[in-house]
Amino acid sequence: MKPAGIISLFVALLVSSSRVAVAQRFEHLSPKVQAEVKDLQVQLRLMQKLEQWLQHTSKRAESHCTLAQELSRSTAADVERAKHRKALQADVQGFVESGRGRKDLFEHWQWHYAAAGSDLLFAELIQDENLRPILLDGLRPLLSWSIKEDVFNLTNEELIARTKEHGAARVASSRFLVSTIEPEVAPSELEREHVRNESRQRYIEGACHYYLELHDPKSLENLRVQIRYSQDRIAKLWPASNAAAPDPQLQAIAFKLMRDCGVW
Repeated sequence: MKPAGIISLFVALLVSSSRVAVAQRFEHLSPKVQAEVKDLQVQLRLMQKLEQWLQHTSKRAESHCTLAQELSRSTAADVERAKHRKALQADVQGFVESGRGRKDLFEHWQWHYAAAGSDLLFAELIQDENLRPILLDGLRPLLSWSIKEDVFNLTNEELIARTKEHGAARVASSRFLVSTIEPEVAPSELEREHVRNESRQRYIEGACHYYLELHDPKSLENLRVQIRYSQDRIAKLWPASNAAAPDPQLQAIAFKLMRDCGVW
């Protein structure tokens, strides 16, 4: 084949590999579709990362599931939960019956007092060598979804630091609200203790429950269904998404032809 023919073939291969992408470039989509595609792509990357991570940690997780089950789904956990919630409810009832103020105001204080101390509670629990692996495993996917970033490769200390950073504004807001409510509520030290105890129990129970769900084989199956759905949805919104870049195989053939014929 003559050089001119080789060049024509080269151009034809490259054009054929990119024709769909040129015809349906991302910027040609409507703003609404672009926004949905971008959001789906972020979700897809995080789900694919989570899938890889779950496969990697599944065997290690087995050793912690017994403790998580005991702390969140056992009879002892049910008793502990009921005890702390009963104490909170009794405090609310006592507050109203004593004429100290409105029920909703006291409940508002209880909620924000717990939220205001969540950073201190986290700092305490993360040091517990039994709970630490459970908390850390749960934090990675939760933080990833919250900030829409991949944090699976962070070290444990980096993950802890990012978690504190992410929650700092929420804690500061609750502390401010507590400072404005407390003069009117005037809680006793026992009422404060009841909130801290219930908050601690609820935090541990929630983390363990999530840990068990995270490492349930059914969760991995559901995750894969969601991955396929996102892939299909992206392909429907932007049919050229799988052909947005020239086909590397066709490019390789074209370059090889050029080299073999001494044109390149």
